Amino acid sequence: MIPSFDDPEFIAGKCQALCSLLQNPRVVAAFGIKGAVVDRQRDKVSGEIKWHMLQHSFVEGRKLMPLKQPQTNIDPLVFEILHYYFGVPPQQLELGKVLHLQAMVAENSVGLLLERFIASVLEPHGWIWCSGSTVRAVDFICPQPLLLVQVKNRDNSENSSSSAIREGSQIQKWFRMYSNYYERYNWDQFPLPDQMSALRLQLNEEAFRAFVAQQMQELKMKVMAQTQF
Repeated sequence: MIPSFDDPEFIAGKCQALCSLLQNPRVVAAFGIKGAVVDRQRDKVSGEIKWHMLQHSFVEGRKLMPLKQPQTNIDPLVFEILHYYFGVPPQQLELGKVLHLQAMVAENSVGLLLERFIASVLEPHGWIWCSGSTVRAVDFICPQPLLLVQVKNRDNSENSSSSAIREGSQIQKWFRMYSNYYERYNWDQFPLPDQMSALRLQLNEEAFRAFVAQQMQELKMKVMAQTQF
């Protein structure tokens, strides 16, 4: 059992700890002028944080839901280009459509899996996973010493407007992999306090891939069990 996902008492404790931090002036100041909590978590009139909504998002954001294919249709011209330019035989195009959709779903799931993996390593050591996008531009908080970390899968996975959210704040950005180098990873640069540096041994690509394999197997078995009824 991983308490970050499966232990309600552990999760409730982390949520309570996050709510306390978001009421600490020192922590709030570290987020800069744009604030720590997104607008949808605030009352439109008073501006007060809707704590019940934040808590709900925090808990729900830890759930790994069955992977579903996108509902948008693929432009048929894509497959004509595959055929006429890349020489893909017509009989393989249908399989290409299926694999294309599955690849999109798989790629979209990597971000959550990455956060879940990091949470499984760090949360037992006092860190808080800000699951459910409960906090603006921050995915993990180390309360003591205070560290605010935003996690990205690749070094190019954000635009200028999203990176501007960190301006004037103490938020540190970390990414998993370099986009222009094959299988070059950035795990050794994950921001950790000196007293937690030993955790770096658990934060690596091999461990992450093993975690993903285990999570996908468990999720597939769960989905299969549900469809039998």
